[in-house]
Amino acid sequence: MVRTLFFVAVCVCAQIVAKPTGFHCVAGQAKISKDVERGMRIKTRGKTIINWDDFYVKPKEFLIFEQDSAKSVVINRAMGAKSHVFGSIGSNGKVILISDQGIQIGRSAHIKTAGFIAATGKIDDAHFLSSSDVKITDLGHSKLFNQGTIETDFGDIILVSRHLINNGKLSAPNGHVGLAVGHEILIKPDGPEKIFIKPFPGPTSNSRKFAIENFNAIDALVCELKTERNPHASAICLRGRVNATQVQKKGGRLYLVAPGSDVDVRGDLTATDHIHIEARDAFFTKGKVQAKEVECFADIINTDVHSEIKADYGKLYLHAQKHCTVCGDLSALDGRLDVISVESEPHIEGGLNTGLKGVLNLLPPFEEDD
Repeated sequence: MVRTLFFVAVCVCAQIVAKPTGFHCVAGQAKISKDVERGMRIKTRGKTIINWDDFYVKPKEFLIFEQDSAKSVVINRAMGAKSHVFGSIGSNGKVILISDQGIQIGRSAHIKTAGFIAATGKIDDAHFLSSSDVKITDLGHSKLFNQGTIETDFGDIILVSRHLINNGKLSAPNGHVGLAVGHEILIKPDGPEKIFIKPFPGPTSNSRKFAIENFNAIDALVCELKTERNPHASAICLRGRVNATQVQKKGGRLYLVAPGSDVDVRGDLTATDHIHIEARDAFFTKGKVQAKEVECFADIINTDVHSEIKADYGKLYLHAQKHCTVCGDLSALDGRLDVISVESEPHIEGGLNTGLKGVLNLLPPFEEDD
């Protein structure tokens, strides 16, 4: 009986090992400068790749990377085991977390770095060391689930997975926040759009209703939510608030791109400059969509009575190839409001407001009753 209890206790302790284990620096320079019960401090130089046997940061534990500068990058790769972050990760440089078995960032987690990428795929070492781009391949069927707080003052936050759920807070007031699903993802360091997707070849067997789900707040200079062409499932569901605001430089852009799939907007989307939506079917169930310019391209566009789309002193452009139904309010004060339904007349029940100086364009136009 005593032996049995001892065996159970050993097993339980093995399952809750603190801190990441199995440190292996395979490229660049890295050394553990501090290793205490509650955390670990690692010094790195330049581009660095660290392989871990297990990546687990428990609540109240810390993992700090001291890097040369904000431009330095360290990859943390945990292959063959799911990665868990429930404590804090900090760095003056950029941190990448890779795990092909899934990534869970818990509610108690706090990540603050000069840039953060998490992905349930693979990164080729040679490409990473020789290029400024980050290419992520071989996205399996694992999930990336964030419930914590991830923030960066001047960098970017990008999450990549086959199935991505954000129920935490993402904050990059001077950079990009990107959520991406695809066969292959290319992340470029510069440009108005940084995420480029190679679709899955042929039909996909993904039976999940949504590939990307957002339930909480996203604040960034530029937001990109992009997924591959997937005719068998909806792509993006937004229930939380997404805010792309101009802070210190030109920005305030929001991109929702899901060609061949559906986008369902159930929360508020705000941008100071531009909102671009591209989908098979676009549903505006509730909430407010507001920017200087708003454009939506889809086969079918439906705006519910509880939704509102506003383009302040700019352009509001809805282009439906098959049909457009407007039950909520559309507003382009002193700007231009276009509702285009190519194959059928648009169905309008909501309000259309262009102010005193605005222009309203409905195509095809309504036929007047005799």
